[in-house]
Amino acid sequence: MMLTFFLGIGCGLAVPRVEQPLRTAIEKISLIKLNLEPAEMDVISVLVLMIGASLICGLLDISSSAFLLALGTLIGLYGQRIIAGFRSGE
Repeated sequence: MMLTFFLGIGCGLAVPRVEQPLRTAIEKISLIKLNLEPAEMDVISVLVLMIGASLICGLLDISSSAFLLALGTLIGLYGQRIIAGFRSGE
């Protein structure tokens, strides 16, 4: 179960790094020009990474929890902002 949580954290941390290559791949694959907003691209990136993490859990026969995967992704995605907020006291 903890591995699922850590995979989720990895997903959250990887979103900014995966966003541009994923956008390029979507533009090459799609037959029409898609004008995706940055927020939409963030959601697509998170979903692709979480689906990938779920597939890894399934292939390795790891007992997984969707809640722990989502919680880990949330912490990975916003963890740096949360820590900075606590440090600044805002």
